[in-house]
Amino acid sequence: MKRLFYSLCILLAIGACSSDNDEKKVLAEKVELNYSEKDISVGDEAIKLIPTILPKDANIEGIWSSSNASIAKVDQKGYVKPISEGEATILFTMKNNLQTYCKIRVHKKSAFPTEIKLSETRVKIVKGETFQLDAILSPKDVTIKDVIWESYNEDIVSVSDDGELKALNYGHGIVIAETANRYRAKCFVSVVRPDFKIPEKLYGTWTGIRMELVSQSDGKVYDEKAVGGLLSDGTDVEAWLESVRTSYEYILKEDGELRMYMSLKGGEFGFIKGTIGDSGYSNVYSAKFTTDKIYTGKDESEEGMGGIDSFGDQSIHFDGKLVSIQIPFGSGFDLKVYYKITK
Repeated sequence: MKRLFYSLCILLAIGACSSDNDEKKVLAEKVELNYSEKDISVGDEAIKLIPTILPKDANIEGIWSSSNASIAKVDQKGYVKPISEGEATILFTMKNNLQTYCKIRVHKKSAFPTEIKLSETRVKIVKGETFQLDAILSPKDVTIKDVIWESYNEDIVSVSDDGELKALNYGHGIVIAETANRYRAKCFVSVVRPDFKIPEKLYGTWTGIRMELVSQSDGKVYDEKAVGGLLSDGTDVEAWLESVRTSYEYILKEDGELRMYMSLKGGEFGFIKGTIGDSGYSNVYSAKFTTDKIYTGKDESEEGMGGIDSFGDQSIHFDGKLVSIQIPFGSGFDLKVYYKITK
């Protein structure tokens, strides 16, 4: 009798566990893949298709299949391998028969470009004028030559579907060209006035000598002691002031390229490239700095610096002797740093 009782208890426990597991297997109501269609080439590495399921706690189990495994085959982890030229549909079917798919187009090995360059990487255009940029794809025998053009500053410069730039307003812009397989190239654009010319006295090395605070409300000027008063508690004011004067140095080349050099750890240095343009006054200019290519030590190919993408516009003033750069600093103030110019 006791044996019968124990057997019944075991069966009930197993039944309860099975019931719990069934409750945990929530059925999916919606499923999507990270790609609905994808272009790849013969010889490319396998791409991974990833299903996203709603509700999030639903059972994610399913079966992968290919409509034509001789063109593109898929394993049960969702990795799709291109085999030969053609089209195939990769299907993901869940246990409740919910399905989603990705259309795969497999091209010849040389179908997609492996590099894109532009005919120019920096241009200056007079407001109202146009300029033609050309995309250069490698290798030359690619069959998919589609390029998508985009302007990151559409109020400054626009770009047509074939790469024609139109200067709309004074300032700086960036135009991007992107291939179908997501290779990109960019061009920095400065829109200037017809008579804009950088004064020869500005060319050379700019070395910081002093700084001041300028009130944004009334233009009142305060000396370096006031700058220190805005710093957080515990900051070594003198050391910070000295670093601002000496850690940053600018070089304006005769081709108009402006570089801001910065001291880095370990005695190395780096620079950020900039473009300079007329802001509308005879003695005021503006510069936009970007981390297009950074120089650190001996490696000139390193991209980016500390995650900084852009320093944006900085107001540059020139009184005929000294250069000053003015940027927002604290609440209601601008920091103005003065630089001497040496050739």
